[in-house]
Amino acid sequence: MRIADVKLDHAEAVMVGLPRKLAPRTRKLVAQCMRRVLSLAVYPGRHLATNPIPREWMPKIPKSANKAKSFLYPAEDAKLMQCSTVLLERRIAYGVLTREGMRASELQRLQWRDVDLEPGRVKLDENKTDDPRAWALSPDVVRALKWWKEKKGGGDADLVIGLDLGDGARWLRGKKEDPKKHPGDLRLAGITRLELFEDSPSRQPLRLHDLRATFVTVSLANGKTEQWVTDRTGHKSSQMVSLYARQARTWAELNLGQLRPLDELLPEMKKGITGAEGASGHGSGEGGGAADWATNGPQSGPRSKRSTGGAFEIVNDSSGGEGIRTPGSVAATAVFKTAAFDHSATPPNN
Repeated sequence: MRIADVKLDHAEAVMVGLPRKLAPRTRKLVAQCMRRVLSLAVYPGRHLATNPIPREWMPKIPKSANKAKSFLYPAEDAKLMQCSTVLLERRIAYGVLTREGMRASELQRLQWRDVDLEPGRVKLDENKTDDPRAWALSPDVVRALKWWKEKKGGGDADLVIGLDLGDGARWLRGKKEDPKKHPGDLRLAGITRLELFEDSPSRQPLRLHDLRATFVTVSLANGKTEQWVTDRTGHKSSQMVSLYARQARTWAELNLGQLRPLDELLPEMKKGITGAEGASGHGSGEGGGAADWATNGPQSGPRSKRSTGGAFEIVNDSSGGEGIRTPGSVAATAVFKTAAFDHSATPPNN
C-alpha cells in the first residue's frame, strides 16, 4: 500500500489487530508510531496534504493503567554493585544509570568522546528530546569511568558500554518462567524483595528504566532541586518530575540516605588498587588512603604489627621505627623502607 493511500480506517484496523494482552501504554505507543510516520509524510516528505490520524483519535491511558513502580534501596544497590558473579560491564551500566539519571538508550549510545574525564563532564548532544544537555558527573562515577576506560583501552569513537541495554529488564529479573535456571542479576546478588519481581494488575516489576527513577527519587529525597535533576534526566516538564515526589518523601522519611560511591563498591576496582598499588594505602582496609586519614586522623602510638587490609602490613623495626612489609619482602622504595613515619604529615594522596 502506498503511504498516500493510508486512511484512518487502516490505523483502526491495526489497533484492533493488536494482541489483547498488550498494556494500554504499549497500545498508545503503536498509535503514536503510526501518527509520527504519517506526520513525516506530510512534512518534510510532502506525500500527504494532511495527517489522516487526528490527535483526538489517539488512545487515552486510563488512570487504572498507572501501575506502582519499584526502586532499589541503597543496600540493594550496594549488593548488586559488589556481586562479582554479575558481568562487570552490566554493573557499571546499572551504577551509572542510578547515579546519573540518563536514559538507558542514551547510555547505550554514549561514546568516550562524549565524556571529558578531566573535569568530569558528560554531554549528550543527541537524545530523545533533541535538546542537547551536559552536566558534571558525580565524582565517584568519574573515578569508576576512568578506571573502566583504562581497563578496556577505549578510544574516542568506542562505546562506553558495549552492550545492548534493551535486554536490561531480562538481565535484572531473569526469566519469570524459570527463575532457578535464569535467576537474573538481582537474585544472583542476593536481592529477593518480592516487590521488585511482582507483575500484577497494580504493580510493575523492576525495569532498567526504574534505575533512572531511582536516581530521581534519591536526588529529590536528598535535597537536590528540580532543575538539578532535569539537567541530568532531560525531563521537559515539572509534571514528570513530580511523579517521583511521593517516593522521594517516603525515602526521606525512611532515612535511606544516598547511594554509596560506585568506585568504592566495585570489587574489581578495589582488587586492582590493593594488588597493584597496595603500598599507596588505598582500599577499604584499616589505615589505608586519604579516606581513612580523614576519618580517623593521623595515627600514633606503638604498633608492633598492623595489617592494612591490603597487600602489605606495617611493622616496627628493632629501632622502633615503622616500615611496610609486603608478602615475602620489605618494600624497597626509600619512602617505605623501615624509616619512621611522620604522623603529622598531610593525608596520603589517592
